Amino acid sequence: MSSRIESSLRRRMLATIALFVVCAASFVGALAVLYGYVVPALVGWWAQRFDLASEIGLVAVLVPAGVVVWLAIGTVRNFYASPLSETNAVDAPEADHPELYAAVRRLAQQADVPAPDLKIVDSSVPNAYTVGFTPSSSTIVVTTGLLDTLTEDELHAVLAHELAHVTNRDGAVMSVGYLLPAVAFAFAKALTSPFESDDDEADENEYYDDSSDSWLPIPFFGSSSGSSTSGGSWGDAGGDDEGGGIIVAILVLVAIMILTAVLTLAISTFFWVFSSLTLLLLARTREYAADYGAVELTGDPDALASALAKLDEELQKAPLRDIREIDGAVETLYVMPLRRGLHGFSDVVLLSDDFFPNTHPDTQTRIDRIFEAADDA
Repeated sequence: MSSRIESSLRRRMLATIALFVVCAASFVGALAVLYGYVVPALVGWWAQRFDLASEIGLVAVLVPAGVVVWLAIGTVRNFYASPLSETNAVDAPEADHPELYAAVRRLAQQADVPAPDLKIVDSSVPNAYTVGFTPSSSTIVVTTGLLDTLTEDELHAVLAHELAHVTNRDGAVMSVGYLLPAVAFAFAKALTSPFESDDDEADENEYYDDSSDSWLPIPFFGSSSGSSTSGGSWGDAGGDDEGGGIIVAILVLVAIMILTAVLTLAISTFFWVFSSLTLLLLARTREYAADYGAVELTGDPDALASALAKLDEELQKAPLRDIREIDGAVETLYVMPLRRGLHGFSDVVLLSDDFFPNTHPDTQTRIDRIFEAADDA
């Protein structure tokens, strides 16, 4: 790779990583301000207004927040599951694929890295990806469709591309890069999941708020004789001049909880969008670097260019259901993008190509840059 191209790639990668750091710090800072200042201030006002203990309000707000965090952790675990299991990758026995193992070992020796493990995904969709935080723990995954589609030289070029990812430690870079979008998405998912139910029947202890068209949970209080506070009795729905009644206090607290949830959702959504965009920019930069690394390993830019063009054509013809079966939320890891518009989970398209760039550079642009790098070398 020429020093000019290498320097350009390094600058782009450092700039993108800097955006990640700023985004992550801002996300944590925004949540810290919300839960360290805004929420306590609102609860303090609530407690003073209704002459109640602020601890009651904090518990009422922070317990649901804790539940959201717990749900978010579960979502991150599911989202962040190993791509090997997500795509149903299985071991590739060397006895069945001796030439594949020989090619990987030869290329790994040239790249001066340990030979990665090999796994295969039984899919007609031709593609490959690499996972692993370190070169010694890396695994190259290829689909049966890839082995059936490419010529020997083209296959070696794709394997060299994946080994360039290993050399550049892109598995670790992209895995860390996935963390912030995964966390932000998990918060948004946890906050909105209660509204995804198809059950239209409300619980008998829920109150319907006509102004917001949403169900608001209202705690059920049993009858209490003689229990009172300076802000009004527990059974007083009308309230008095000092406290306005416990029912009003509860409704105001519920409003504070809803406002907290809305602000959390807004923060999470904003940083999920921004961090996802930054991740895509990083992924595109790493693909260029891996393409250049593959050409350096094989000395055959024609083979890699031919492989990319062939994979692009085959992926455009592949059935959508077959593509979704190997998605596993790891599209940025593949040598070629699965298909434009698939940036999502399950059957839900989350990222529009009208706003977000594709996970990979345009194929023809990649091919042009491969020959440009070869000419400059």
